[in-house]
Amino acid sequence: MKQALFHNKVLLILSLIFLIVSGWLATLFIQSTINYKASKESYAQALYFKNRILNPDEWVPSEGTNPVIAKAAQFQAKIANEQLVVKQQLWLLLIPLLLFAMYLVWNYWRTKEKAQLAYGAIILAMVCLYIGLFSPVLEIAAFERDLDLGKIPIRTNVYGFDVNFNFEKQFEGDLYFYYQSKSVMELIQLLFQQRNWIVGVSILSFSILFPLSKIIVSLLALFRPMLTQNHLSRLILFKSGKWSMADVFVAAMFLAYLAFANMQIGIQTDSNALPGLYFFLAFCVLSIGSSALMDSSKKDILY
Repeated sequence: MKQALFHNKVLLILSLIFLIVSGWLATLFIQSTINYKASKESYAQALYFKNRILNPDEWVPSEGTNPVIAKAAQFQAKIANEQLVVKQQLWLLLIPLLLFAMYLVWNYWRTKEKAQLAYGAIILAMVCLYIGLFSPVLEIAAFERDLDLGKIPIRTNVYGFDVNFNFEKQFEGDLYFYYQSKSVMELIQLLFQQRNWIVGVSILSFSILFPLSKIIVSLLALFRPMLTQNHLSRLILFKSGKWSMADVFVAAMFLAYLAFANMQIGIQTDSNALPGLYFFLAFCVLSIGSSALMDSSKKDILY
């Protein structure tokens, strides 16, 4: 009994250290992804088709570098730098996550305590949810590269003389028609701003609040098993799973990513699944796994 309590205290201390370190690294990672998104939006805005097609300077032949392309190149260099920072901080973030997960597996192999494994899975799920909610999950873009308008016939009359000639025009670089990159929280905020209350409340409730409340109650129940005797707690722990649609939301995001990547609309389209989507997926898997462990270890006491 004393040995079990000792292992429980060790797990609690390690969990606290893990939350502090991973929370700090997760905050830095989220900020780096936001910076990357801001640079990508500035790049797309600089090359937005209206800003180029309606820009008189784009239609006047000039020697030297196109100022629009030069400005976009500066944003492109910044994007490459921000992308490198995101990758570096992602690897730093994965180190404590993997170490803590390895410890949980090793501890379960040694003690066979499902309650401890469930507790660890909940801690991991909380960190993944934090990143998955505030880090961009998907970026989609519609653009055309080196748009060639071909020969544009020009017919006019100058002082009684008919003037006919063909004007050739090619827009160097990219012309962006659409670019969006949102986190889950930004998506919900956008839905509320557009007064799309039904969809916004549905995603907020069934994909975030229900799973989050289940994680919190599960964590409390591991410390105070008598909570499982409460009707509301039992409803959240063992019955609310069928109302949670976080996994459905992730599946919908992946379908949107695949659909937009293969869309044939006459212009180039691109979509990228960003790290936030994978962390939200990890949260769903860990949430389901911790629920299964809780269900099979109702009589276990963690502390």
